[in-house]
Amino acid sequence: MNALNSSFHWVAGLVAAAVSLVTPMPAAQETELKDAAGKTIIRYVIEVPEHIAPAGTTDPSKQVGLFLCFPEHDRPTGDELLPVRESLKRQGLIDGYVLLAGHPQGQKFGAADHAPIEKLIAWAKQTYPINPRRIYMYGKGEGGKISGEFAMAHPNLVTASITYSWGWWTMPSELHEPLDALNSAPEFYVVLGLRDLSHHITTVRDTYSRVREKGYHVIYREFDDLGARNLPSGEQ
Repeated sequence: MNALNSSFHWVAGLVAAAVSLVTPMPAAQETELKDAAGKTIIRYVIEVPEHIAPAGTTDPSKQVGLFLCFPEHDRPTGDELLPVRESLKRQGLIDGYVLLAGHPQGQKFGAADHAPIEKLIAWAKQTYPINPRRIYMYGKGEGGKISGEFAMAHPNLVTASITYSWGWWTMPSELHEPLDALNSAPEFYVVLGLRDLSHHITTVRDTYSRVREKGYHVIYREFDDLGARNLPSGEQ
């Protein structure tokens, strides 16, 4: 999968929006992806642009990207659609992306979520004209953890991952062949608010160091006026 390079210009804008918007998102309709036996695989919320091409379209100019959005623990499934949606709107890109929010299997995201997310991506690619080279992840807190962890574990699926306010620990081995590996490895944009909780600060900084040491392309940003809940000064 090619590196994002120029795409990081708008990724930076998306992250800035993600950590600054505090307006609650209106309740979106949650539905369930089920297997052939009717068993729920994963709960999700989806937003699809109007007038997109049919599924199976192979012309890249007519395909759309896929943004997977994951919430903090104990938050509604579609909680993190808002910052992604609003940022894409401001940049005139909203018609080019399907936004798909996934719910954890338990209270927090972990290893049990990998297979359901894989199936959710496969379903989206079968249902909409998704360009497989334009699949991105964004998450906050526990959602950031799964966004980073899943991207590293599935470099054939994810182009880049954006994380805010938390880190992850499960990482594959170092990239021993930087040139070849980085041509197919996902890229990362890691964000930390310095008004966050102390253990969040140390965790995010540690995650950034380990991701960089493993040879991944990572952009790291710290913001003085942001924190765990993105509240105005004095409210945390």
